[in-house]
Amino acid sequence: MAINFNKNENYIKTSHVRGYIKPDIDPALKNIILDNPNLLFQYAYEHLKNSKRARLALIKLNGKKYLLKRYNLKNMFHRFRQLFRTSLSKKIWQRNHIFSDRGMLTSNLLASVDSGTGFSYQASFAVYAYIKGASESIGTTKKYYLNEQNRKKLLQHLTRLIRQMHSRGIYHGDAKITNFIWVETCGKPRIWIIDLDGVKFKKKITNRNRLSDIKNMASSLAWWDSNIKIAEELLDAYIGLHPAWKKKRSFWLAKLKKMASKQLKHRKKRRGEHSGAGIYPIT
Repeated sequence: MAINFNKNENYIKTSHVRGYIKPDIDPALKNIILDNPNLLFQYAYEHLKNSKRARLALIKLNGKKYLLKRYNLKNMFHRFRQLFRTSLSKKIWQRNHIFSDRGMLTSNLLASVDSGTGFSYQASFAVYAYIKGASESIGTTKKYYLNEQNRKKLLQHLTRLIRQMHSRGIYHGDAKITNFIWVETCGKPRIWIIDLDGVKFKKKITNRNRLSDIKNMASSLAWWDSNIKIAEELLDAYIGLHPAWKKKRSFWLAKLKKMASKQLKHRKKRRGEHSGAGIYPIT
């Protein structure tokens, strides 16, 4: 199979796919991606999501685990728009690498490709290295959240990461707890921030951006105990790192509680089940 590269050594183009693949990827995995990435779902050992919007699964190939995500073609209008926009595989690749370059820990993206081009576009695929210990993340964070003594530790870590993103010009857009993978080694936590589909890189993070990220975290945590008071705890932790809000605390708190409550009600209505049941975000 003839393969053409552009100036970016990670870019690859074949008659079936085009996009980006890391050079050190497993050869067997690479061959399937180049031939037909849909075939990777044959190696799924856990299906996390399968909707009109996307399909998400954990796969295992040659003893290695990966997270596979397929972005589905929604309709003919969606296909038409792809003709005039930057390819989705390029957007995924760029977001992941810019996020990492700004010093934030996220999933190791191994490949991001589009299947078909132009009017023949079918779907886009992203393959990530599995984060070891991710399966315990939800259980660990929930345990900390529901324990009064450990709750403060959890909130400090989460708030510091949200503030770090904002200070580096990053607006996450979906900063819920299932998108923060908490892994502990010898009692020391490391937190990967994942699901960067809604991430925006900006010269200035607005107050609305800040509130939105805190709101998403508050409403996702409140799912576990329906206590929207978490919004106040998160805001106070954030103000400790962003003192510009200190003088108008009551104003920001009122807005945040309103936003978080609305988001929580929407989530309950839409989901009707326990949020964060999987290892990775189910959006």
